[in-house]
Amino acid sequence: EVKSYSGYVKLSATNGITERFSVQSNGITPVATLNTSTNSLNFVCTSPQSSSTPKSFTVSGFMLNGNINVAAPAGFEISQSSSTGFAVNLSLTPVNGSVQNTTIYARFSPTATLSYTGNIAVTSTGISTKNINVTGIVPVMILVNGGTFNMGTSSGYTAAHNEDEQPQHSVTIN
Repeated sequence: EVKSYSGYVKLSATNGITERFSVQSNGITPVATLNTSTNSLNFVCTSPQSSSTPKSFTVSGFMLNGNINVAAPAGFEISQSSSTGFAVNLSLTPVNGSVQNTTIYARFSPTATLSYTGNIAVTSTGISTKNINVTGIVPVMILVNGGTFNMGTSSGYTAAHNEDEQPQHSVTIN
């Protein structure tokens, strides 16, 4: 934001003479900022009650009036380590009003077989929330106890074929 500034500068010499000068200027007031390196992350996990491989993003902030808080939605966890300390919330403390680029790791930790979606919210006092959209999918697995399965025939092709033609692929599971 551009503002006009005015004031006085008072100079005092060792001989006791004091001078006062008027100063005026236009300037830009620094604004607090919050930054993230991405706006979305997508995950796939092979089964409920397990966790995906973590993915990373960075967070930074300048002219901050408080901590940077990071919160994950249901089914997701965050940490400053790629292997330990995963939780749903973490906080970054500024030094002299700033948090330099800090790597955050996110992972998908579903509790059920379904799709998850939400936002990792990155917040700090007086600054608009930065959201990182996260989606996670646990594919539905089908348990097969045995049998023979035919996977397609060539009858879908436009080339000539015999009516009694066998399936192109079959799998037998015992």
